[in-house]
Amino acid sequence: MLNDAQMAEAWEALKDTPLAKTWTELKTDYLQRLDRIEAQPGEAIVRRGDPPGDFYIVGVGNARGRLYRQGRPWFEWELQAGHCFGQAALYFNLPQIEVTAVEPTVFYRLRPSDLRSALERNDKLYEFLLHPELAGRLRRLPVLRSVDNATILQLAALVEVMDLNAERDVDLSQAGSLYVIEWGQVAVTGPVAFGLPEWRLTAGNFFVAPGAAARPGQACTALTARTRYASRLVRFPAGLFNALADTFPDVAQLTRRPFNIRDWLPDDGVFQGLSREQRVHLAQFCGWMFVPAGQNITTQGQPGYGLVILRQGAAIRSALDPQGRQRPRDMLYAPAVYGETSLFAGKEHEVTVRAVSSPATAAHGRLDGADIIVLDRRDLNVAFLEDPQLWTPNVPLKQRTVQVKQEVRPFDWMQDDEKLEWMGRPHWLWLAGPLAAVGLIFLALWAITLLVPAELSDELRVFTLIVSALFLLPVAAFALLNYLDDYYAITNRRVTRRDRLFLLYEARTETPLDMIQDVTYDATFWGRVFDYGDVTIRSAARAGAIKFAHVPHPDQVQARIKRGQAETTAGTRGLRHEELRKAVMTDLRLALPIPPVGRALSADTHASPQRRRRWQLWRRQRSDRKLPALKGTLPGPFVRLANRLPDRWRKLLIGGPAQEIQVGEGEFLWRKHPIQLIFQAGRPLILLLIWLVFGWVLFRTELGANRIALHLPWWFVFCFFLGWLLWEFADYRNDLYILKKDRIIDIEATPLWLSIKRREGTLDRVENVFAEQKGVWQNLLGYGDVIIKTAALDEGFTFKNVARPQYVQHLIFQKLDAFKLRQSERQIRDRQREIIEGLSVYHELRSEGHNL
Repeated sequence: MLNDAQMAEAWEALKDTPLAKTWTELKTDYLQRLDRIEAQPGEAIVRRGDPPGDFYIVGVGNARGRLYRQGRPWFEWELQAGHCFGQAALYFNLPQIEVTAVEPTVFYRLRPSDLRSALERNDKLYEFLLHPELAGRLRRLPVLRSVDNATILQLAALVEVMDLNAERDVDLSQAGSLYVIEWGQVAVTGPVAFGLPEWRLTAGNFFVAPGAAARPGQACTALTARTRYASRLVRFPAGLFNALADTFPDVAQLTRRPFNIRDWLPDDGVFQGLSREQRVHLAQFCGWMFVPAGQNITTQGQPGYGLVILRQGAAIRSALDPQGRQRPRDMLYAPAVYGETSLFAGKEHEVTVRAVSSPATAAHGRLDGADIIVLDRRDLNVAFLEDPQLWTPNVPLKQRTVQVKQEVRPFDWMQDDEKLEWMGRPHWLWLAGPLAAVGLIFLALWAITLLVPAELSDELRVFTLIVSALFLLPVAAFALLNYLDDYYAITNRRVTRRDRLFLLYEARTETPLDMIQDVTYDATFWGRVFDYGDVTIRSAARAGAIKFAHVPHPDQVQARIKRGQAETTAGTRGLRHEELRKAVMTDLRLALPIPPVGRALSADTHASPQRRRRWQLWRRQRSDRKLPALKGTLPGPFVRLANRLPDRWRKLLIGGPAQEIQVGEGEFLWRKHPIQLIFQAGRPLILLLIWLVFGWVLFRTELGANRIALHLPWWFVFCFFLGWLLWEFADYRNDLYILKKDRIIDIEATPLWLSIKRREGTLDRVENVFAEQKGVWQNLLGYGDVIIKTAALDEGFTFKNVARPQYVQHLIFQKLDAFKLRQSERQIRDRQREIIEGLSVYHELRSEGHNL
């Protein structure tokens, strides 16, 4: 254990290191638990072959770490203040590295129990010391596809991760270092650029810093490298790169010459008819990735974004049906291409494609996984926008590309990755009826003009035209507008009905697909004749059913909803199955799970510009202060005086203590629309202005001895009107509607805390949300009520007279979806944990040699 002087020495050595910045509890909780070890030059702290023991931190001095492979030194590196060792042997059962002091060095030792406590308290420290997430990312790099998992885990502690913004030069001063692009785009010159003035590399590709002796990778040297988009690179020091190339022949083979994605783009299918210039340009937006055997290239139920080219290896396709049963499987062998539907239409994956080990062939050796090239639709759109002269509208690929724009959606209530499957309106008869009635009235009036005497016909024609212009045409236009404003919609997540009566009424109701319990339709005699009917969607909510009234082809609409339910159920089952599979692999350390296959130009595999803008909106709406109405607005001296009174009198005068409610990122606070302030404060404001005018006249009048007698009442009434105005303003400010990540809060309080009503409910009680705008003023000024129905036997919640009620409804549904997803994930994790614990016990028994 360290004494005070030694603790001060240790903190002085470690305080500015990345370890201390990540391990925030080090100074307060763990310095006193360290043991101090002094080593002389050449003295070994840990030797090769030692069993897992303790965790060590380098303090003052310098040491050398050495990795062995097959009994021989494999790689050496320098250890300085803040560097750690020993944790990989403790947690991953990897061989101990050999650590020797180069000069008089002070090491600090921590017991495994204390290290375990520190890692359980600090997730960032877990990643910093053990690098499991980085190891999974390295596992996905094609250049390391033949490297074993144990070596990958060791590499994660030795490589340097470089995050660079767009238009930044890459530091190539470390001669012979290997740079692999994890995501982004880097423009390079030199041998790696195929003799071109500039060539851009994307995810998975690599280049080598110039200046080293002749080693593998010299043909891939980059004289300059500059990011074109924000990028992440992984740098392998020259010694580590050489060790990998010497040990793993596949690494040396892959880095012997530059990898040209252009040569692997097929001539048929999506790429048919492209010119050489277009293929060259497109190759610079494709990603190169490796998926180990047993892990997924794409997963059933996940959003689909791109085309996958199976360059080497093999994969198996499978899917679960809505009942959770396995569908027939089939194999994919290189070269193969799939995912055109995802590239052009963005549909969710209907099958899981999993990499498997492929047998050795004459051209390629055995590969434990799939070597793939990915073209993402979002990256394809970037390529189109970057060179519109090359990608003219008559290019076949440009013509076929469905521009599923991320920034503009058919409806603003749709969420990210939500696709519109169907939209309809009531049968055309419900528009033809009112228009026909208007037409018949017009014809009847015109017929009367033909039947009356000639001397009256001119006046009747004028009358008919006036009536038509002032009454019939507005009625017809209103009927048409009302028909077009109403719609029914089915997406891959929900069914929605919108009802709107221009400037008079607007409401939208919806039900998630996974909450629908029954879908029925019925048609009358005339409905069967003209093929229309009512489709009724019943859900678990007590708020009632959603009816698609008089919808055309009701049987097809019913079938579409049921098909959407089945696809959603099957996709959910597929995702849960793969989540469990990945959790078992991770917890039993059967493999290094890789991140999902994503974009070449970005780390965000599922985000869209709309999501990023919404996140920015949330940040702009962030508020870390107390809510004004909850702090209390009484004068300080009055509060201090009231605090001296008995508790019940104090509460009567100033209310209870301020509520510590915070509104943070992704949480929202609403008040009533400002028009409500005008309605509430309008009367006292008008009366106050009138009274001021009266006072101005009064004060200018010569009143003699009665001046004081008249002024005092005037000032009394003035204070009354002013107090009334301030009261209404404070009352408006005190009514708050708050949407947090897991609950809804409705606060109604009168000024001076004379009364307060605070209702709060968690989102799991919410069954449905309605947005209504009634009357001309609400529709014209864009405000209304948001009615939240709950499972409890109460009135639910009503956000009265809030601005943009449809947007508020959308946000509540968004929070509700996220809350349900978190609940579902928590339940799944709990079930997974139980399964994994049982499998872990079985795994331990097998490893101990028990005969089962």
